[in-house]
Amino acid sequence: MTTNESKPESNANGGTPLPEAAGDATAKQHNQLKKGGKKAKPLTDETLSKQLDSANRAFYEARFDIVRKKLCSENQAEWDKLPFTRKCLVIQDLIKADILN
Repeated sequence: MTTNESKPESNANGGTPLPEAAGDATAKQHNQLKKGGKKAKPLTDETLSKQLDSANRAFYEARFDIVRKKLCSENQAEWDKLPFTRKCLVIQDLIKADILN
């Protein structure tokens, strides 16, 4: 049995679909920034909150706690200080690296 067969809700790669797979503007903007695109405006907590619907926001926030629990107390304090936008980008990177799903 493959990963896809054991998880019918997963995508073809066996993980949870990423926002960019659905054409999410936020993910596209993030990718543009990572590639050095000069036209992309930087993400802020306010713009990201507006762009994410409640389901996507819940998806990321649920993973914030998972990541936080895996950190030592010193790093947990640093995680708590990170802005919402940065936490979302970290979660995206962990999912892409198949560390988190």
